Order: sequence, then structure tokens, then C-alpha cells
Amino acid sequence: MKRLGFGIMALLLAGTVTMAAETKMESTPIAGLTMEDLDKRVEDKVNTMLVNNDSLEVHGYARAGVLVNQNGKQVTGGGGNEGTPSRKLVGRLGNETDNYWDLHIKKKFKTDTGVWSNFTLTMAQHDNNRERLNEGNGSADVAVRQIFAEMGGFAWNPDLTYWVGKRFYGQQDIHITDFMFTDYAGTGAGIQGLANGKLDLAYVAGSSWQDDLLTGNGKLMSHNFIASYTLDNWKLDGMVMFADGNADYLNKGTGTSPATDIDYAETGYQATATYNNSSFYGIENGFSKAFFQAGYGLGSGTSGLGHTQWNWTTMQKDISYRVGTFGVTEGEKWSFMPETVLQYDVNDASSNDNKLTASAAIRPVYKVVDNFSIQFELGLGYEGFDKNKDKNGVERNGMFYKATVAPTISLNDSFWGRPQLRTFVSFVGWTSDVAPDTKTVAGSDNELRAGVQAEIWF
Repeated sequence: MKRLGFGIMALLLAGTVTMAAETKMESTPIAGLTMEDLDKRVEDKVNTMLVNNDSLEVHGYARAGVLVNQNGKQVTGGGGNEGTPSRKLVGRLGNETDNYWDLHIKKKFKTDTGVWSNFTLTMAQHDNNRERLNEGNGSADVAVRQIFAEMGGFAWNPDLTYWVGKRFYGQQDIHITDFMFTDYAGTGAGIQGLANGKLDLAYVAGSSWQDDLLTGNGKLMSHNFIASYTLDNWKLDGMVMFADGNADYLNKGTGTSPATDIDYAETGYQATATYNNSSFYGIENGFSKAFFQAGYGLGSGTSGLGHTQWNWTTMQKDISYRVGTFGVTEGEKWSFMPETVLQYDVNDASSNDNKLTASAAIRPVYKVVDNFSIQFELGLGYEGFDKNKDKNGVERNGMFYKATVAPTISLNDSFWGRPQLRTFVSFVGWTSDVAPDTKTVAGSDNELRAGVQAEIWF
């Protein structure tokens, strides 16, 4: 009787919804059903409801903590809140000066014909420099970072995926430095899965890293056309970029500054080749990657190379080259993640000089017991220009370094296992020529720091 009662109630509920939505369809009277018919109709209705209404995914990432120097003062971040020195140079462990979270909501739809669609919404909030250590929203409101839809499974080619909207696209990240060497995020449209699943094409509109570039005809933007091709272990990306009006806007002058005739970039291109190795440089139980990048014009510089955004003062003839490698291996007691990145900018936009940037870091993790480990991180960075002195005669070539120890408790013992709760001590330093403007120990070239942090992803 329980089974029959449940079946009748479920069928009546599903039938009511169906009749309300599809008033033109005829239904079979319940009195004429056998027990087998009833079970079958209940099963079909429940399965349909699960496919259409119970396919919601929620994912997210968050980090939060506090970083204090040897004088008991809060440590604040440098440019882009990347830490002092930058986490992109010496590593992020024990060197993050911000709180951040993002939340991804994905709704899936699928029809009986196999056509499907996904809708993705991502919200995020970045509390730069932890400006509010107590309650409060800090320095930034909640932002919508993704809002797009994708569809596929069409009869003419079920393997193709079409998408339109604002989204993350082509992101490749080095975790221990939080450096995305490719990040084609923006708003546009694309097709994935061409050429037997090997070719993706996209148009993505981007904007400058700087303030809004408003003109009498609207806001300046970049038009980026991206092709990505996978060949065995290689992933090849190419992008052509256009930002019409960029030079005119920057050269026009204002009431207090005269007009100029500088060759600011309005076009550019870039290419990235990434090699994905299923072993850790020949050692099993891990992976490694190597990448090679080159960019011209809008596609040059730290801001432009690997991105759809650009530095608005990039020159048309600027060229950048970048090479790097990283990987992870996990053992019974020890895990390791090293990274090395070199970048050379010809006529760097921020300095009107050639610039070399180098980063090398490694994070060893030692498992003490289940769910408790000690993380270490060592990092060394270098920034150097062909002309050591700027136009004011100030020397600017120098080194950065960091060493961190972080006892950590975690949900599981994997290198990637999260959530993690960690406390840490970091020793950071720099040569006097490149001392960060935001250092809090006046006249010192090094600092001892301590703090706590939670990091979560799911």
C-alpha cells in the first residue's frame, strides 16, 4: 500500500504540473492503469524532473586571513595587491594581503533529443589590502565576473559547443604564484569542438587595465579574435587584437597638457604554445607543463601578453617574450611544486626601456600525520632594465626573496586538498633599489611577518 500510495501521490503531482503547462495534451485516467503502468509513469516523471530541475551545480573559491609584520602592523599589498614583494615573483604562501571569494552557479538543461544548455553565473568580491579587518565590504562591491550560456548536442553536429556572454576563457594558472600566463576573459561568443574536437574559435571583447577610456563616441575597447588548437600534448593559442582610437585618445592632450604624436598601440597579436606532460619531468605520479609566448603591440607587456586586456601606454612596436615551466609531484610523505618564469620586454611601456623579469619558486609540503602537514615555500625574483637608472637617475634593478613555513590542517592529504587552515611565518627581503613603496619597516631591506589564512575551493 505504501508503494501504491506514493505512486498515486507522485503521479497526481506530476500530472497536475504537466496538465497546467500542457493543457492541449490528453492524459490517461488513473483508474485504467495497472500497477506496472503506474510504476513506469512515476519513474518517467521523476526522471524527467531530475533532468530538468535537479541539475544545479555550485562551486567556489575563497581565501581570508591576516598578515602582520614584526612591528605588529598590518602588511598591505603592492601594485594589484599582489603582496610585497609580488606573489607573482616570489610565491603567494604567507604573502597575500587580500581577502577574496567567488561563487559559481551553473544550471544545466537537457532535452529528450539530446540538445543541452548550461547557464553559468559567477559573483566575486575582492577586499583589497583587507581594508576592513572587522565586518564590512572593504574596498570593492560584489562583481559579476561571469554570466554566459552555452549550448550543444544539436543534430547537425552534436560535438560542437556554442557559447555567448561574459566568461573566463582559456585560463592557465601557476598555483603557487597565482600567475595566469593565459587569461582570455571577456565578453563575446565562440564555438568549441571543431576539427574533431581539436579547434576552438572565439571573439572576446576586452578593455584596458587602466581607467575607463571614454571618448565622444563611446568607451575604447579591444576586439580579440582567438583560435586554440590541440595537437597531442600541445595546446596552441593565437590571438589578433584591435583597439581602434587608442592612440588618438592618448595623443589628443587636455587643457593642461599639450597634444602629442606618440605611436601608441592600436593593433597587436600574440601566440602561446603549451606542452602538457603527464609526468613530473619524467617522474611518475605527477604532471608538468612548459609554455612559450610572444606578443607584439597590444599583445605585449605583462598586461597584454596572454590576456585580452592591455596597458593603454603600450607602444605599437613593443615586443614581449615569455617562457616558463611548472609541475606537481606527490609522494607518501613529500609533495613538491616548483615554477620558473622568464619574461623579456623590448621597450617596456612602463619604462621606455627593455626589461627582464624572472621568477623562481618552490613549495615543498611534508605530511606529518593524516590531515596535518607543514608547507614550505622559497621564492626569488628579479627585475632588471637595460638602463639601470631611470630618467631621474634612480637605480631600479634588484632582487626580491621570500621564505615561508606554514603548519597546516586540511580536509585530506592531497597537495590540492582544500579547505586548509594555516598559520605561517615569512621572511621577505629586497635590495634597496627595488624596495616596495608600501613597506612598513622604514629603512629596512627585509621584514619578518606572521599570520593566519583559510583557503577553500569546492
